[in-house]
Formats: sequence, C-alpha cells, structure tokens
Amino acid sequence: TERNINRNIFGHLIPAADFSSLNSFFIFSIGPLLSIFWVKLQRKGLPVSTATKIATGVLLMGIGYLVLVVGIAHSSAVTGFMAVAWLVLSYFFQTVGELMVGPVNYAMVGEFVPAKLEGTMMGISQLSTGVGGALSVYFADYTSKSDQITDPVLTNPGYSHAFLVFGILTVSVAMIAYVIAFYVQKTH
Repeated sequence: TERNINRNIFGHLIPAADFSSLNSFFIFSIGPLLSIFWVKLQRKGLPVSTATKIATGVLLMGIGYLVLVVGIAHSSAVTGFMAVAWLVLSYFFQTVGELMVGPVNYAMVGEFVPAKLEGTMMGISQLSTGVGGALSVYFADYTSKSDQITDPVLTNPGYSHAFLVFGILTVSVAMIAYVIAFYVQKTH
C-alpha cells in the first residue's frame, strides 16, 4: 500500500496504515446488512446453508486477491502506481468474505457437532485460526520478496504473481467447499 498505491486523494496523501481501517469500516457497515439479508432470505423460504455461506465467503476472499491482480494490470505504466479504488474493492471482498466465514463457522460447529464435542471443536476452530496466523508470515514473505526494490514498476509483477497464486488457491478451496456444502445438504 505504501509503495504501490496512489494514496493521493483530493490532494491529500493518506497514510498507508489508515487503509487497514477499511476492514473495520466494512465490518461495521456491512455486517448488519448481511445479517438482515440472511434473515430476509430465510423468511422468503430461501435459506442458505451454513456450509454454502462459508464456501461463498472463501470465494469472495479469493475474488479480493484477484481484484488486486486486475488493479495491478491497470496500474500506471509510467509510475506503476495502482488506483486506490482497487485496494478498497479488495478490502470490501475480503471483509464480506470474512463476515461469511468467521461468525458462520461458529454456527456450523453448533449445528453439526454433538453437544459433548462442541468445546473441543470450537478449540480446534480457534487453533486453525492461530495456525493460519502463524503461517501468514510465510505468505507475506512470498508476496514481498525484497525490501531493497521499491519502484512499483519493478515490484508490481511480483505482487501480481503472488496475488494471482493466492486468488487461484482460495477460489479452488471455495470450489471444494461448495462440493462439500452440496454433500452436507444432501445428507441433512
């Protein structure tokens, strides 16, 4: 964000760290709307299974990565800077995906796990989140290969490749999750 995004908005340079608040903004603004959306679908007799919500959330996260690939492709050929709108759009997809996975994951544990195993499965769910957090340092290293090179024209191809790999992997996991969701719906 600091080196590859055009952070100049209406003549003001927005600090790179400020963009991390987009996640919180989208959680507070979209979270309630998403809840209302699920309730309305339920009332209309069109319920969406917990497993399908999770698969869709993972798909949206993958799209969030792929949006960055498209943004980099549309970045300035001269300066290499990507328009801030692509970053905001990526945060939007990532956060909506997060809202469909995180809270829904707990509901899924409560829905499918026998009562005597709920605590254990919640612990495993938390452990998997912790492992993901621990592994994130490796993904960050894969994304940014060198702090020595700061020119966006030179770093964009590396970022684009990393985000493409992350996007394809995440979308692939979503497709597998959709198959599992379909199987879970048929068995319940």
